[in-house]
Amino acid sequence: MGEETEDLWEFYLETTRELITEMEQALMKLEENKKDEAAMKLLVLKTHTLKGNSRQIGQTLIAQLADKMYQIAEKVEKNKIIKEIEISKLATYLAKIKSNILLES
Repeated sequence: MGEETEDLWEFYLETTRELITEMEQALMKLEENKKDEAAMKLLVLKTHTLKGNSRQIGQTLIAQLADKMYQIAEKVEKNKIIKEIEISKLATYLAKIKSNILLES
């Protein structure tokens, strides 16, 4: 791996860890208040960002998982309320993303 590629990879990992933390916080807020519109918007934004970043760097699995999260997050934002099953699905996808990032680190 060249130095530039290594730097890009490190930036991707650092950014992804931050996105994961922000998504975890948004999910916690939604568990407390299922109508928290700010948390919904944040989840849509962060999942979309992770999806795009992952596609750009060739992390197909993470991009696919982020896309599944994004689709759920968009639906939740549109409906203005989140159901327990949606929280559960989002948490499961996020855990898979997190475990794959840890394997890549």
